[in-house]
Amino acid sequence: MPLASSDVRRSQGNNEVRQAQRRGPVSGSNRQAPRPLPGIRYVGNRPWDTRTVLTACTALLLAGEQFASTAARISANASASLPASRTPFGPAGLRAITDARQLRALPSPADGLGTARAFPAGLLSGFRQPLAELAEEETLAVAEESMGGGSSLLWQGIAAWLASPCTDFDQYVNGFWKLQHPASSEMPSFFGDARRAVAAGLEDRLSRASLQAVGAEGAIARIRANALSGSGPQWASFVPRLDAINALSNRADVERHICTGMAQGRESVLGLERYFHAGVMVADIALRPEEQRGIYRQPATHPDVVAYLERIAGLLARTGMTEGEAVVAARTVLDMEKVLAQAPDHLGAYTQAEADAALPGFPWAAAWQALGLDPAIPLHTSIEACRKVRELLSTRSMDDWKMFLRFQQALRVAPYLDGRIDPDMFLPWLESTRGGALALSAWYGDGADPALAQRATQIFDQVREVFRNDVAESSLPAADKAVLESVLDAAIVSVAYRGSGSDWSRLQASDHLLDSLQALATMEVREIVAIIGNDRSAAAAPLAHWIALETHVIDRQVRVSPAMLATLAAASGQSPEAEWGMLGALLGHELAHLLADEPGLSQQGEALLEQEDAAIQQRIDDLWIGQAHLDAPRVLEEAACDLRGLSAAQRAGEAEAELAGRRFDPPRFFMAAASLHAANPTRAQLERQAGEDPHPPGPFRAELARQLQGFDQAFGCMPRPTAPFARILPRAPQPASSNPG
Repeated sequence: MPLASSDVRRSQGNNEVRQAQRRGPVSGSNRQAPRPLPGIRYVGNRPWDTRTVLTACTALLLAGEQFASTAARISANASASLPASRTPFGPAGLRAITDARQLRALPSPADGLGTARAFPAGLLSGFRQPLAELAEEETLAVAEESMGGGSSLLWQGIAAWLASPCTDFDQYVNGFWKLQHPASSEMPSFFGDARRAVAAGLEDRLSRASLQAVGAEGAIARIRANALSGSGPQWASFVPRLDAINALSNRADVERHICTGMAQGRESVLGLERYFHAGVMVADIALRPEEQRGIYRQPATHPDVVAYLERIAGLLARTGMTEGEAVVAARTVLDMEKVLAQAPDHLGAYTQAEADAALPGFPWAAAWQALGLDPAIPLHTSIEACRKVRELLSTRSMDDWKMFLRFQQALRVAPYLDGRIDPDMFLPWLESTRGGALALSAWYGDGADPALAQRATQIFDQVREVFRNDVAESSLPAADKAVLESVLDAAIVSVAYRGSGSDWSRLQASDHLLDSLQALATMEVREIVAIIGNDRSAAAAPLAHWIALETHVIDRQVRVSPAMLATLAAASGQSPEAEWGMLGALLGHELAHLLADEPGLSQQGEALLEQEDAAIQQRIDDLWIGQAHLDAPRVLEEAACDLRGLSAAQRAGEAEAELAGRRFDPPRFFMAAASLHAANPTRAQLERQAGEDPHPPGPFRAELARQLQGFDQAFGCMPRPTAPFARILPRAPQPASSNPG
């Protein structure tokens, strides 16, 4: 069943229950209508633009028709009755329905005592028409399981119009956004829109990319021209690789071939891969992914084995072998792969001398030399897998090795030499190639606005200053304060991105697609070699064209991608408050992670932080959306970082505004922070994320803003019986004044 917007609610805590029973003010009731933002005329919570006007008019017209037809049916049937009302979760109280013009609380018809209480959400949920009666238009089709105001877009529009910031802040801010983004198998979200916008921007830039440009742009333009040329890729471009394999005459030649191939982007047996923030020499690159390795354990007559042998033979025939030769060679290739598959997966770090001692007779010197590494620099690899390679080098003939290398090379180039590339899919295709994402990152980053990076650094420094002040004024022991202050002092924000340090002038894109892709793969190998050489900037930097923001606790860096900065700048526009609610809150979130993950605190300090986390857990344990409830212990860390980041960003923004002599607008800040988490999940998606993900779902994260100090005053809500979230850490008791009078 679809969920109603009125189901999005904050369950009243025990203290609020007691307050309600005493007929005192209850958190969530309104005191006055929300103050319109200066300079903007609002309908509910959205400006008068064409889309909003059409949505509002359509909702009003259909609502009138809906109620008229319902009244006619009820009058025609004297026994007709209204559906049972759905009372809010918790004890009876006022549940306000707010728009920009008036505030009203309607009595529930189910309440025999006539006590003023919420407008029953179930009253409208029964008045639904079939899809055919809703004008048979896609824009008014039933949005199954959507998180709007009912099962149709009509009711979502009404719910968004009437949403109150004091009770349904997510619906108040993101209601009309959800109307434009119906729930689907791929959950709509703010960052999903951002990724599509970045991709569209890359497509636009690609259409203007010049073949004569230097750097990554020129390389991408030439690769695109080759990939989309009328002649298309040809297997004739594979001949140079085949000639190099046929020229091998002894074991030393084979060893040199597989080592230089690893360094030049044409792996066959040895390969260099990037695992997290380390480079690993993989000695079983010839093996298929894990789900296909079961073939090597099956008997020769098994259908999967027979099919795989046919595939090997067919691919070898494409390289110029006769059918009979290819069938014989296929059995040899499979037998050699079976030997490699016997090695267990155990990785270790070895210098060249240590590797020689662990496995004599393997071409370690050739590997270090091909990669250009100092012999004293350790290299991660599997000695057991290398032992199997040495076994094949010792026991297999040159003809066997030539067939084996021929197949491995053909297997890697076949996806690029068979078929044609759809021009509309060029960018996804390029990103899937080895080195393609690196080139796109360098190209996107080269066009980024440096002013965005400078502004991010300024905001980070100001948010960090708020953290410093809260730590200094907290009730932590002095030694623990010093530990956290050292963490904050060492923390920096990094806007570096992958590909920025690569020399793209060395990438010589030729007229043959295969050669260009090999040159592209070589660029990624060089980056991995730099990582092995302890280049931390290359190790952890994000891709520039990805929406990325991450924290690395070891080096105490908050890394943000150019695409993320551009996305937030476009979303916040010219509003400083929106900038603080988006970028400021996100940077504060990451700074909070640095403090939360610091292991050097005393037992007293740890106990104090645990006590504060318990208080935060109690806050978020009362959040419900429909039947979905947050697993507070699971999401505690992320939700706590959200609250701390929001609090720090709000106060930093207020301090900046005061210094500049302008007024800080809290509603803009809170609405921007909530819009960052705009999402429209189905019931199943919401329940799955709420029950499994350590990150709270978007609607929950938007509601967290209501916990902040200043929220109730900003939107005219009744004060909460619980104290609002005001500081990063609990404040130390203040000494009494010597002259209290």
